[in-house]
Amino acid sequence: MQPLTTTTLKTIVRDHIVPFLLLLTLTGFVLLRWGSPQAFFSYLSGNSLYLTHSVDLGPCFPDETRTLHIPVQNVSFRPVTVLGSNTTCSCVGAHRQFPLTIGPSEIAFIDYDISPKGYHAGEEIHAVSELFLNRQSPRARIEFVGIANTHRE
Repeated sequence: MQPLTTTTLKTIVRDHIVPFLLLLTLTGFVLLRWGSPQAFFSYLSGNSLYLTHSVDLGPCFPDETRTLHIPVQNVSFRPVTVLGSNTTCSCVGAHRQFPLTIGPSEIAFIDYDISPKGYHAGEEIHAVSELFLNRQSPRARIEFVGIANTHRE
């Protein structure tokens, strides 16, 4: 084993420690600014909002109405206004007052009522909600999937 010299230590610091510290600093910045790597990649993809694209409803009972609180994060550096929403099925509906303005880096919640009346046991529930925005990415989509059930376990 060779003794550690000043040149060897400088090489170790330059080749290993400095890149590690830069990566650690960049990761810390991304997490502080966007909150998660997924939100950061959503921003890099040109999206103004980061949100769950698919929601598993699980078993849904025709005699009950559930409310889901879907978080919507503004990943841009300017405010984004959600002007409204349109859903492909009457079993899912947003009951949030629109327009909803979300500031940079803020998270807002949109409440959806799930009411699978008219579905038969075992039938798949599938709905898509589009959020209409005021910015470059004019729409964001959330997909809801579940199974109608009549038996409680």
